Amino acid sequence: NMRNAIGLEGTVYQRIPADDIGKVNLVLQGALKEFNAVAADKEVIQTGERVRVVGLAAGETLVVERITEQS
Repeated sequence: NMRNAIGLEGTVYQRIPADDIGKVNLVLQGALKEFNAVAADKEVIQTGERVRVVGLAAGETLVVERITEQS
């Protein structure tokens, strides 16, 4: 169930452009998986950055936000 991904943390595998789709890796239901992802704030998120899933977009695309020191 994709809703189980909300709140999980992962790593950007393929850069997420400001207005396009990138890829993230995260552990969902005990397995490491790769998902399409878009940035919640419409800003670029670079490969290797940590992100948190905050929602779902069309299909199986995750909406993510960058994890900062304050998060």
